Amino acid sequence: MGLRMNDIAEKRLPKPNEVVIGTVKSIVPTGAYITLDEYNGIEAYVHISEISSTWVHNIRDYIKEKQKAVFKVIDIKDGDIFLSLRRVTSAEKKEKMTQWKRNQKGKKLVEIVAQRIGKDFQEVYFTISRLFIENYGDLLSGFEKAITEQAEYNLEKIGIPKQLIPVIISVARDNIKLPEVHVYGILQLSSNKPNGVKLIKEALINAEEEGKKHSGVKVNIFTLGAPKYRLDVRAQSYKEAEEALSKMVNIAISTIKKSGGTGMFIRIKQSK
Repeated sequence: MGLRMNDIAEKRLPKPNEVVIGTVKSIVPTGAYITLDEYNGIEAYVHISEISSTWVHNIRDYIKEKQKAVFKVIDIKDGDIFLSLRRVTSAEKKEKMTQWKRNQKGKKLVEIVAQRIGKDFQEVYFTISRLFIENYGDLLSGFEKAITEQAEYNLEKIGIPKQLIPVIISVARDNIKLPEVHVYGILQLSSNKPNGVKLIKEALINAEEEGKKHSGVKVNIFTLGAPKYRLDVRAQSYKEAEEALSKMVNIAISTIKKSGGTGMFIRIKQSK
């Protein structure tokens, strides 16, 4: 089922047990009034008994005016929305805040796209949001997809208008840096030949050149003191990093062995 414009812009009313983001509008002796950020700022209320599981002497010890917090909708009566702070688990809070921050960043990127093409924000937001959410789960994931390989093909495949694709890719590359994974190990190369130093250097150069053939992969080789050398590989996925590292090791060892030398590799396991 497709998303309607109202679904994408701002949802209209929360549902009981829904976890929501709210901004504290005012605090009164019996509780606090909260504006719901995802629902066009409609007002809700959290009673003092729903602030904490322990006795509350001062509500401001837990929340303050203008503070954003995660609440759970516990009841809706005659249009009045009642919230709870204490019933939100730490896992729900973490997940909701992450979701909220990703959504806000995604909206900001849409705003930049709209500014660059001179179009109305709502018009661009509706087009991009509908396709990104349906295909990638959330708005920011679509922009993250736009900085990967074959971005142009992937965006065109899901129906993004052709005139928007280069702008989306440009905005994504300017504003998103995906987290990197890091793999490494110790390479030992030895040669008893008179020109052994030169042969080892050649093996390391070949390994580095092999690593650079992998798109989006960063490689570094450090001398730890002959005959040990550290190979460092960074990429956006462990699969890419491990593949590049493996090929670098194979090239280095095969190069040194062809000249009569020896080589071995010790993979360093990272603690989690």
